[in-house]
Amino acid sequence: MAGHNSKARHASAIGVDAIASLSPSFFKPANEGAGIEIAKTMFGIISGMDIGPVRLPISKITTETYNSLKKDLNEDINFDKFGESADYFNNNHIPYAFVNGTVGEGMSMTVDERKESAEVWVKAAKGKVKIILHVGANNIRDSQELARHGSSIGVDATASLCPSFFKPANEVDPSKILQRAKDRVPNLVGVKHTSKEVRKVYNSSLVDPSRFQVLMGTEAEFLPYFSLGIDFPVTLPYMGTLFYKLKKAYDSGDKNTALKIQTRMFELDAIRGKYGAGIEVAKAMFDIISGIDVGPVRLPISKLTKDDYNLLKHDLMAFGSVN
Repeated sequence: MAGHNSKARHASAIGVDAIASLSPSFFKPANEGAGIEIAKTMFGIISGMDIGPVRLPISKITTETYNSLKKDLNEDINFDKFGESADYFNNNHIPYAFVNGTVGEGMSMTVDERKESAEVWVKAAKGKVKIILHVGANNIRDSQELARHGSSIGVDATASLCPSFFKPANEVDPSKILQRAKDRVPNLVGVKHTSKEVRKVYNSSLVDPSRFQVLMGTEAEFLPYFSLGIDFPVTLPYMGTLFYKLKKAYDSGDKNTALKIQTRMFELDAIRGKYGAGIEVAKAMFDIISGIDVGPVRLPISKLTKDDYNLLKHDLMAFGSVN
């Protein structure tokens, strides 16, 4: 809501007679439709920036990052917490961080906030984690500005969702986009594909596999993708060590151990689903599991109630260690 607030203040300052506002189109009120769901189909174009040697393809897990927010009226970003999160990633087998994406609430931030967040993440992650910066916005010029800024501060790659208000009239299969883009976008290196439709994910992986990499966007369902040669996800940070152990067991041929770990991951994901599976739940889970206070969520996402937070904490304690 920060962008809406600043625009409303500006309108008032210049003397408009009234203001009106639609609700946000990416993060929507929970009681008007499904909102943000784990199973939602979305994909981000991942593009290696021309800043020296491209550091992709990705060879291990990528985590989605939370932008810590202060518990004050404005819910400003708490940049002091970014270093703690970078250390957590480094200590939990997570070498890549996806910054200002969905769970980072990037779409609820102003362009200036997103730039400052990127700058702080690059500094906090130096020598620990490589940065993939999400630059998607509801207009292309903001995305271009964020991509240029990301390149100037040394991010390792950029990724972008398409606009969510004015959007393409027809849903296009990501594999077809890769086919069209491969000769038009020389620094395009792949997609993050968040979908339960495994065939679409697999079809994308067949497009010029020596060049393009497909990252699975599922938070918990990994073994089926391994069998199709799709080895690495963009997932939530508290899954880091579990995924590391899962991949190690799978690669060594220890299918029984791999299946047991996959089952644990399903159980952990089910705890999130029990409380609605939203970003507010995922953020609270990271807070409880990591011990890092990443603060509240911004409107229009609803905060987790105190009672639900305590019940969630009880369930996670009963689940046990994620390491």
